[in-house]
Amino acid sequence: KVYVEKLIKNDINFIDKLQKQNQYLTLNNLEQEFSAPLEINIKNTPTSIYIKGTIDRIDSYEGKVRIIDFKSSIKTTDKFPFSSFEDLFLNIEYNKQFQLIMYAWLLHKNKFCRPEQMQPCIIPFKNFLEEPKYILKDKSQLIFTEEFLFDFEKELRKFIEIIFDQDKPFSQTENEDIHEFCPFNTICNFAVK
Repeated sequence: KVYVEKLIKNDINFIDKLQKQNQYLTLNNLEQEFSAPLEINIKNTPTSIYIKGTIDRIDSYEGKVRIIDFKSSIKTTDKFPFSSFEDLFLNIEYNKQFQLIMYAWLLHKNKFCRPEQMQPCIIPFKNFLEEPKYILKDKSQLIFTEEFLFDFEKELRKFIEIIFDQDKPFSQTENEDIHEFCPFNTICNFAVK
């Protein structure tokens, strides 16, 4: 209850700030599922798969579109400055950033808005922040472009093709912390100590 009150109070303050600038906040979507096809090759056979995700909230103001994901908290190890696609796909510390970029890609594929308008962010409940956590580039918000989302899609395709490649071994994580909150931990037979 306290977290929701903080969120509502923060929204009211943000709306008041916008009104002083003759702007307003528009709530576009809540808990909206988006999906998009992705063409991949499995054993040299073109295959379509669908990527989907449910975005907690989408709102807009001043020509910007905020793609908001609510989290109970964020860790001090979570990385928000974008460094490379390699880090994004292979380093667990970038998992929240990966989710936000995936949401931006889904909205782009669904022609929701121009990439330059997108501002994906996380609002944590427990360690509540006055400002949402945005993806950064050179200490300011990352500006999305068609090229950036095209490159992301290319890397996503390669990553998923590796997952489907039966000639490459798949190994479970050795990190028990990651496994503890995995939604599939009851079926994967990972031995928790």
